[in-house]
Amino acid sequence: MYKYLNGQYKDLSKDLFIPRPVTRTRGHPLRLEERRFYHQHRQRFFTVRAVRLWNSLPQEVVMADSMYMFKRGLDAFLERKNITGYGDKTFI
Repeated sequence: MYKYLNGQYKDLSKDLFIPRPVTRTRGHPLRLEERRFYHQHRQRFFTVRAVRLWNSLPQEVVMADSMYMFKRGLDAFLERKNITGYGDKTFI
């Protein structure tokens, strides 16, 4: 997600992710639109799960200056929120 939204995969990002207009003061400015689907199997797709997690990240993680700093911030966030399954080697 970090690479998509920081312009490293421009060809795909416009089709996979829709930016959400910033109308709230909470959260980060790179929030994405969460699509709604009627079929449950579609809700488990990467693009749906990743948007939900991305939108919940704090601004200092999303706006990191480098991939290294983003990964450090993401790991700390996942550990603090007790979210499992994203950093496990079984998912890589």
